[in-house]
Amino acid sequence: FFEHPIVRAQSKGRFELRQILGDYNAKLADDEDGDLTELFRKKDLVGKRFYLTTFPLRKRRKKFDRWDMMQNRYVKEEYELTAEEKEEEDLKPGKNMQVVAVELFANNTFSTLYGLGSSTVLRGRWSIIGEKRDQLWMMVYRFGFGRSVSGSTFSEGTSLTQNDEKGYWGTITALEDGSKESIEGDPAQWANKKIEIKGAVMVGWGLEPCSVGRFKMIEIVDVLEE
Repeated sequence: FFEHPIVRAQSKGRFELRQILGDYNAKLADDEDGDLTELFRKKDLVGKRFYLTTFPLRKRRKKFDRWDMMQNRYVKEEYELTAEEKEEEDLKPGKNMQVVAVELFANNTFSTLYGLGSSTVLRGRWSIIGEKRDQLWMMVYRFGFGRSVSGSTFSEGTSLTQNDEKGYWGTITALEDGSKESIEGDPAQWANKKIEIKGAVMVGWGLEPCSVGRFKMIEIVDVLEE
């Protein structure tokens, strides 16, 4: 079959391929020097544990146009929430917020340690992306290729659903230990740095994934190591 895939082939027409780009250099102008800026490297995240906290997206308030006599024009304003809506909004962040501990491994995989119960473990793959290598992409895999395939990454648990298979895309920053100010310079020269990542929780594999929440990852510092 593979040696003779077509039986009794018949000519139906002709085609022609022509090169139209020529010797055009498709490299970007910023890449002329060939220097890659790496604000963060793989070794900066490997073996570290993080608290991964997810939050729901903020609910957008409805806006309306109101005539302002002082400005002599229409201005946009937001509707004030009722007492019932305020109470519901206050309950949502605490109700939908989730905190788990994750660890990043050297083979570009990660796993949850605790926070989902003893029988549920989420696993997936991670990588450092971006032009300056200052962004983290993580993706949870529910099934992978199964247990029988070497190197397969999959999650475990009886309560797993399609809602667990999410992506995390955020910006990596390094903070001084106990400070909220970011550090600049070569990561190799940072002494007491603490990694923090903030970004969006996404669903979908396509070019336009849908954001369904926000997340924050903060490095777990072991007091005994200090």
